Amino acid sequence: MRSSLKKGFVSAVVSLFLLFVIKSLHVEDFLVQTIAVHAQAVKVPAQAVKVPAQAVTENITQLFQQAVEADSISKVRIVQETAERNILEREEERIMKEKKSKHLNVDKQTYKHVVPHSEFQWLHKDKTVLIYSAHFDNRDGKIKIVGFKHRFKLSTSDIELVLCRYPDKSVVPMTTLYNVSVLQPRPHLQFNTWIWSCSWTGESPPTSLSLVTQSQRVLVSRVNVTYYLFPEGTQKSKQPVVCVKPMVNNYSDAYQLIEFIESSRLWGVGKIVLYPQSIYKPVILPVLEKYRKEGYIDVHWWTPPVPMESLHAYGQKSHNQHCLYTYMYRYEWAGFIDLDELIIANEQIGNIEFMIQAGVRSLLDSVSQSNVAGFILRSQMCITSLPDDPLFNTEKGSDLCKITSFRKTNCTPAMSPGVWSKPLVNTDGTEIVDIHMIRLPRPGFTPIDLDPSIGTVHHYRALSHDSLVLAQSPQYNVLKRNTHIYKDQVKQILPSMCNFNNPNIGEMNFAD
Repeated sequence: MRSSLKKGFVSAVVSLFLLFVIKSLHVEDFLVQTIAVHAQAVKVPAQAVKVPAQAVTENITQLFQQAVEADSISKVRIVQETAERNILEREEERIMKEKKSKHLNVDKQTYKHVVPHSEFQWLHKDKTVLIYSAHFDNRDGKIKIVGFKHRFKLSTSDIELVLCRYPDKSVVPMTTLYNVSVLQPRPHLQFNTWIWSCSWTGESPPTSLSLVTQSQRVLVSRVNVTYYLFPEGTQKSKQPVVCVKPMVNNYSDAYQLIEFIESSRLWGVGKIVLYPQSIYKPVILPVLEKYRKEGYIDVHWWTPPVPMESLHAYGQKSHNQHCLYTYMYRYEWAGFIDLDELIIANEQIGNIEFMIQAGVRSLLDSVSQSNVAGFILRSQMCITSLPDDPLFNTEKGSDLCKITSFRKTNCTPAMSPGVWSKPLVNTDGTEIVDIHMIRLPRPGFTPIDLDPSIGTVHHYRALSHDSLVLAQSPQYNVLKRNTHIYKDQVKQILPSMCNFNNPNIGEMNFAD
């Protein structure tokens, strides 16, 4: 009994602390205000969507409490019943089991809409080849298979030919399309990204395939094939889709995630695709669920059955391909960046769609405007370990403003292509996309280094002491306030993330 009371007391203290954290972060304000602003944008009466702040707070608080209690319960070792156990102990055990069942059911209900089924499958028992996804590519009529292959171990597929077998029983060889290898001699990075292909000559794309040996021994019984068929005349969206590096290490920065999503929307991104691997669920899941319900983000749970440290950049090269092959039917352009980056157009250009148009217009006659594989966006390091922008260098403004892209405007000049640059690809013209470049353009297409005066990637990160000294020298310190052109919109959408009522901020000209 004493142990039970102690656990209950600890749970209550933790719940009160988390409630304090929620209120200090103004999460409920953000949800209510964001819903109201977007309702106004589509001319829906505010009262029709107004959600009481108390109800939102209680809902999020309940999520926190459920997570804490479920975590606590999972750590309780339920001792097997014995004849000596008294009635009170049995009653406590029954109550604990009911609570555990209740909270797990709530958790599953939350996940049902957010976490899709993972399709990782080993090709062999030796676990040297890992299959992730398969996609029909209507550009060349082939099936593209995305996965990993061990860098140091000889695979069975190196010795024995692997075949793709379709539902109609036809078989074709699975051939290597590309090996997106890790060039650095890093022994802990055990798996490279591989892309394979299988030809297809049927009238309509197959919905699945199996992988077999020449003797018809089944290696993988079923791999679903992704393919989107749209009505004739359907146009791709000119607003780009943005594919984001996996969320790892118990990711919990809700402010960064919200700022990334809303800023990307303001700059003209049409869809964001996220690959969570390890997140702090009580804080991040409500944010993911809100934007997923809006239809603005898609969430693909990233759960390869190998240590994340064994994959270069947590497997980013593989999920980049997955994202390209999945969304190339719906979007003309696709960008590949991280959560601490934003694609920023020159303030005179306005947004990413206009930035792409300006980039195409700037091409020389040597490259046809219709044959652009994509643009390599140069990186500008906006240094978070330097002081805030002078516009926010006030006692209240600096402390309360959580919008990193507003506060951290001391940036380096645009770096050389390939140095932390990021690709923005034409989905018709790119076959293989890497982290910092277009690895393989399609025949007849050419990657272009975008003039940094048109647009760049702002990378918000801290630097070491030596790098800071260099970054503060005049030739390396560039004031970049492009993000401030959206001050009025941000003031409406994210008022709880910045003290816009502070007169030292509100009266400033953010376009300086």
